[in-house]
Amino acid sequence: MEHELNYKKNVPHQGDLRASLTKKAQLITELDQEMDEIKRRMYQPKTPPKEV
Repeated sequence: MEHELNYKKNVPHQGDLRASLTKKAQLITELDQEMDEIKRRMYQPKTPPKEV
């Protein structure tokens, strides 16, 4: 989509669309990082409960 947006002529609202695509890419990156953290936590060694 980004390629088409950059090279296609006469795209209405091109700036708004580019900003929207950038925001979506940032959200995807954030989600990917959160999913990596969940995976890391799933596979980390179990630790015994802390004594109070």
